Amino acid sequence: MEFIREKSALLRSQSEPLAAAEYEAMGELFEGKLWHELTLKVSEVVRALSGMNHLDLLDLFVAKFEQRMNQLRYAEILCLIVSGAASQGFLGPAEGIARLERAVEEKKARLGVEASLYVDMEAAMLTMEAGVTSGRPRGVAAQEAATTTTEESPMDVVVADDDGGAGEAKKADGEAGGGPPQKESEEEASKDDEPPLQEEEASNLDPMMSVKLKLEAAKPIVDALTGTTETAVFEKYYRASAGYYKRAGPPEAFYRAALSLLAYSSSESTTPEERFVLATDMSLAALTGDGVYNFGEVLATPVLAALAGTPRAWLGDLLSIFHAGDVDAFAKVCHDFRQDIELQPALVAKFDFVKEKLAILALMNLLFETPSHARTVPFAAVAKRAQLPVDQVEWLAMRAMALGLVRGQIDQVDATIHFDWVQPRVLDQHQIKHLVTQLDTLSDKSKNALNLLTDQTVDLL
Repeated sequence: MEFIREKSALLRSQSEPLAAAEYEAMGELFEGKLWHELTLKVSEVVRALSGMNHLDLLDLFVAKFEQRMNQLRYAEILCLIVSGAASQGFLGPAEGIARLERAVEEKKARLGVEASLYVDMEAAMLTMEAGVTSGRPRGVAAQEAATTTTEESPMDVVVADDDGGAGEAKKADGEAGGGPPQKESEEEASKDDEPPLQEEEASNLDPMMSVKLKLEAAKPIVDALTGTTETAVFEKYYRASAGYYKRAGPPEAFYRAALSLLAYSSSESTTPEERFVLATDMSLAALTGDGVYNFGEVLATPVLAALAGTPRAWLGDLLSIFHAGDVDAFAKVCHDFRQDIELQPALVAKFDFVKEKLAILALMNLLFETPSHARTVPFAAVAKRAQLPVDQVEWLAMRAMALGLVRGQIDQVDATIHFDWVQPRVLDQHQIKHLVTQLDTLSDKSKNALNLLTDQTVDLL
């Protein structure tokens, strides 16, 4: 309690009576051994006084009763204090990361799976933001990854920068480490029995590789968590995952991670600026990402509302246009916002791919609107809907089939395509109304058939 008295007196001397009163309230709860109430109070104080350095509160006060706290709440408070101190310069980023990693290693048995995962993901996020690692030696998995010399294909990142603008295509060459080829010799061959990575080398592990290792280790843990797990744990994991894929690519991986993040987070947990950046990033990733053809998922979330009334509102409009497969509306947006689109290198670099995606979505929407008994579609109908030359319709259909979006048979002689199946998608209200109309038509036909059978079989009954 000496710390509380000294801190309260210091705050009063600095003309901070409200902050002093908060510390005194925590002291009273501590004396009353009201651990649950104290935990909530500490969390409230740390969030309300976010501009202060709370490291002394963590080390000299919270440490006295941390074992009595709900461990996930303790993990949240630990991450708030350490990350806040690092972001405001009270603590070096590497030291902050080391603090979090050390907490997981030394207190893992007490923290449990969920709280340990929460802290580990916070360390990953701090690593990405600061661009440094803790400088502490890694485990065997990290050592093996750091000595891997297998080269991977570069990945183009096509999501926005942190300020909400489109980021230029970055490269992540996928090389985990290593150096130039070395000559083979008996002396070097004898080194095969040595550890793959010395501690000083492990401490210099590339920050993004460090984050990748954390995410890979966390993935099976997240998959094994039950429905009773608090959403804060999932939110932290998917926030770290989205942050990694935003920087390293590919865009479709970022899009899926961001969708999962939206499922576990609330609008109250993010600022309007953060929602604007996320909406911009997700829009660009959805438009340019491979395998992303279900735009209804993101349209069903409130995140795109952050773009409304801003200079990037056209990005949200594009998602709705792609969801409907409306080629004419796309052409209009390209004409009206040509300069804005040219400022987005992500779209410019993959514009041909984006147009191909729109043509495929136009085909899928045509099939959705076509009754099931009329799924033999002429080439001319597809060409008109996708606004393509007739001689490119067959290629478009084969491309959609190769992607697993549709199934069917192409008849080159009759210039028709018979479709058996279309990939299910999340529907908007307009599409649901169309589906209701189709069901009503089917219901009417079924009633007419029943009435006909009843009239024709009177004599048999």
